[in-house]
Parts: sequence; structure tokens; C-alpha cells
Amino acid sequence: MPPIKPGSTTLVALESHKLEVTILGPPRRAHNPIVIIIPGITSSVKEWATVTKSLAQSTSVFNYERAGYGLSEPALDSDTRTAEELAAELDRLLSAAKIAPPYIVVCHSYGGIIAREFMRLRKLTDFKGFVFVDANTEETPSTFVMEIATA
Repeated sequence: MPPIKPGSTTLVALESHKLEVTILGPPRRAHNPIVIIIPGITSSVKEWATVTKSLAQSTSVFNYERAGYGLSEPALDSDTRTAEELAAELDRLLSAAKIAPPYIVVCHSYGGIIAREFMRLRKLTDFKGFVFVDANTEETPSTFVMEIATA
């Protein structure tokens, strides 16, 4: 697959399905980071359009739609995939799209759990920074249930 040109959207083939990828911002120079946005589990990256537009004024931004969102094809097991599996899929997607580190990860809600799993798949030197926006942790589901029970 040839490199994805800034300003273009394409479908990147993985093993069983294709995912929508858009690169925005100025052309990336060697060793400059690229921002990866990981939205919450029930959200499209298109909900981050304002943030993407602002960031893309000065840096490259990698937007992707998880399986079943946007133009991305559904995965066979979309409803049962874990954060570890979603992180591994992101890792494969970056390799298939030829998007090398360093990365700055911006994540929201359940995207925070996916981001932490993604970090475990990579060397720490692959990252230049992280932004967690109302990010969940692995403890969120049990905390949420306890809060409802005591309300």
C-alpha cells in the first residue's frame, strides 16, 4: 500500500475487514509525531472534527474509524471485542497504513482503556505524549455499578 497522502481518506485492509483512515494536516517530516485520536467506544472519530481541524493546522493527525463506523467495514466479532483486541487492531492498522512512530495519543472515554492497551504493545519511546479526555479506566464499570446502587 502506498503512503496515505495528507487530506485523503482511504480504506486500509486488515485480515478480515477494511478500516477508514484519514490523514490531515501538513506533510509529516521525519521524526515529527502524528496525533492519533481514539474516540469512545460508541463514538465516531468524526465527532472530533473541531479538535482535528485545530490540530491539523500545525501537525499531522491520524483519524480512523473502528469497525462498523463511518466507511469502515464491520468486523465479524465487533460486539465482543475487548480493549486488548481493539488496541491490537490499531497497531496492525498503523503498520498496514505505514504510519511510523512517534505518536501523540488523544483518547476519550473507553478510548482511554484502548490507549493504555496500545501502549503495552509498543515501546515507550514510540510516544511523545498522551491526552486523556474524560477517560475511563479498567475499574470504571465496577465503580459505575456501585454508584448506581448507592444512588
